Amino acid sequence: MAEHLAGHIPCAAQRHHMCSKPSGRKCVDCGAPAGTVWGPYWCMDCDSRRLDRIRAGFEEISRQLAESGDTNG
Repeated sequence: MAEHLAGHIPCAAQRHHMCSKPSGRKCVDCGAPAGTVWGPYWCMDCDSRRLDRIRAGFEEISRQLAESGDTNG
């Protein structure tokens, strides 16, 4: 299993096609056929990486809020 798929929904982690919803578009990052359960613009690999970047960004924001003592976060 690719490291960037660890922790994602089981069908993505196992790379089953039933997890995908082909959109008829090309992935905006790599040009492969696009369409996943998360959206029509990325292939499964690129969308997994994109969502990992988004999650990491939110985790960083959460960490910074916790370090600053912000109780509203």
